[in-house]
Amino acid sequence: SGADSGTVGQKGVKEKAVTLAIATKLAAVMQANGISVQMTRMKDLEVLLRPRVEMSNHNDSDVFISIHANSFGSQHGVEGIETYYFSDESYPLAKAIHRQLLLQLKQPDRGVRKNNFYVVHHTQMPAALVEIGYLSNAHEEALLSSAAYQDKAARAIYAGIKDFLAERK
Repeated sequence: SGADSGTVGQKGVKEKAVTLAIATKLAAVMQANGISVQMTRMKDLEVLLRPRVEMSNHNDSDVFISIHANSFGSQHGVEGIETYYFSDESYPLAKAIHRQLLLQLKQPDRGVRKNNFYVVHHTQMPAALVEIGYLSNAHEEALLSSAAYQDKAARAIYAGIKDFLAERK
């Protein structure tokens, strides 16, 4: 975000643009279904990791979702969806979102994995970091730049959140 574009695909698709588009679509779907949403970034500006986590913790959010696009450098054949979590409390959220992403996007499964990423480690609520695909892969870069695919990804993430919240009741 801001000066940091994140990963950039072979055709110039920027992670920050793709992830903001998906997050904005996700927020719209959630709000249309009566769920209150707080975005940590609503336009192309840089928001550091710690303030994102503090904002979520301060507002007593139910879940925290971080959306990313991956890259594997010069290994252009790597593709698929990965979802990360840190705490045992977050695993069911990550698993539910991952399951819906695989079901709806039909991309390769790269797994649900535990990792110490700052935003999933330091949140006080269940948190998941989603790697929605690989910008280093030409096929996935084309998909990720498509508004229709972004919409499908947002709806899949929402379905996973909904599944998770229903299972918690």
